Amino acid sequence: VMSSRGRGTGATTAVDVVVPSRARIRSPVTGIVVAVERYLLYCRTRDWKVVVAPRSHPRLRVLVLHMARPSVRAGDEVLAGSTILGGAARNDQPSAQVNRYFPDRYPHVHVEVERNRASPTPGCDL
Repeated sequence: VMSSRGRGTGATTAVDVVVPSRARIRSPVTGIVVAVERYLLYCRTRDWKVVVAPRSHPRLRVLVLHMARPSVRAGDEVLAGSTILGGAARNDQPSAQVNRYFPDRYPHVHVEVERNRASPTPGCDL
């Protein structure tokens, strides 16, 4: 468990999944895409966020962040482990927390579950 770095959410409210460079990111849940949004991560870096309402728990929202080239749109149906949401973004910076556990600079995706609505992403609107 890594520290939450002073964020308003706890250290176990999300997971960073390290993936190979240029990996295709599959949906972690079956459901409906409710949003595909571009934003500035920490008000500095362009990033994508895909938000899915799980079929089995439609009041929850599953957020998948740090992707390039999203391949889904709001309204699309996605299947867990099968539907490609997009590609992995650039490799992490040397200062990324996940690099404490991986000797090379791989990209990662951030997966988070929220109730009723997607909470604000640490960033700014474009």
